[in-house]
Amino acid sequence: MTIASDLLSKVLSLPVEQREELAVLLWDSLPEDASHLSLDPQYEAEVMRRIGEIDRGQAKMLTLEEVMARLREAPRAPLSP
Repeated sequence: MTIASDLLSKVLSLPVEQREELAVLLWDSLPEDASHLSLDPQYEAEVMRRIGEIDRGQAKMLTLEEVMARLREAPRAPLSP
């Protein structure tokens, strides 16, 4: 078991509130400049396609509240470490 998978196993056993707090802390620890990240070419093409839809006004934008409501209503798939 790698350190990351061992850590993930431990994190998944935390209560939801603590996992949320940890997710925010981890996100905030990432550099704002994402230029060092590399995407798979297919993912990058999909991102660019979606940005184009937004720029052309073809995408339906949702508020954070709408997104969170949909997530709460969606069935949850089991997580496997």
